[in-house]
Amino acid sequence: GITGGSGMNLGARPPEDPEQMLVEAVEAAASSDLAIVVVGTTAEWESEGWDREDIALPGRQNELVARVASASPATVVVINAGSPVSMPWLDDVEAVLVAWFGGQEMGEALVDVLVGDLEPGGRLPVTFPRALEDTPAFEHHPGRNGAAHYLEGRLVGYRWYDTVGREPLFPFGYGLGYADISVEDATALDPFTLSVGLQNRSVRDGTQTVQVYAHRLMREGAPGDEPEQRLVGFARVPVAAGTRTEAAVRLDRDAYRTWDTKTGAWVPWTGGVELRVGTSSRHVGARVALASIVGS
Repeated sequence: GITGGSGMNLGARPPEDPEQMLVEAVEAAASSDLAIVVVGTTAEWESEGWDREDIALPGRQNELVARVASASPATVVVINAGSPVSMPWLDDVEAVLVAWFGGQEMGEALVDVLVGDLEPGGRLPVTFPRALEDTPAFEHHPGRNGAAHYLEGRLVGYRWYDTVGREPLFPFGYGLGYADISVEDATALDPFTLSVGLQNRSVRDGTQTVQVYAHRLMREGAPGDEPEQRLVGFARVPVAAGTRTEAAVRLDRDAYRTWDTKTGAWVPWTGGVELRVGTSSRHVGARVALASIVGS
């Protein structure tokens, strides 16, 4: 007859020593020309199903970045997270790349951006605060007696930061690429169309996301949650190296009116409007005054 046997070995590796891992990372950084540190969160730390308790990177990641940055000649930090995090080490690193949750092709895309083959053309769709205490809902969350009241009203996100004057870590709409492209000037072709002049002062082709914010000049009698400014239009514009480009930016049809929840209808603005044209909610390169405007 035929006899045979089989077997299986089952075991478990002991957990890595966090302190030893930190030491090895610092040693590797000290002996390298450049250190790239990837930090962030996972489904263990953030989800659409619950609120985060703070905006600090979990565990000892801030310590990791700080110690690597102190040992390395140059440090680049890649943030792999789905929402803002604080960066106490920001002034000690050369660059920060917010990669978000990139999916299965994130590694390939990340390498292309880091080596310069592709432009990091994204812009922040949210404000990055300096601390949790700086966020609009901090004073109200999580509410009392099982009830959460949205007391910030319309002052959500950048509208709150810009209205109360709170300085963010990075403002809404912010982002850098490898090209140096600035907003030089802007003129109104009509109330809903701007012609914006962009200048690329670098030797590399690139793109810039032009953003237009509307500031309502006649504010007497406006609601208490009237924003300082509101995003009303944007356009992603390619600009060749060393050239100037004129781009047309079309504004939203609701740029000059506000929805009244009591009457269930749009209320047109009256009086003058200042259009602020720039590369984020805080980086304004040109201003366009409209003496009088009525929303449609």
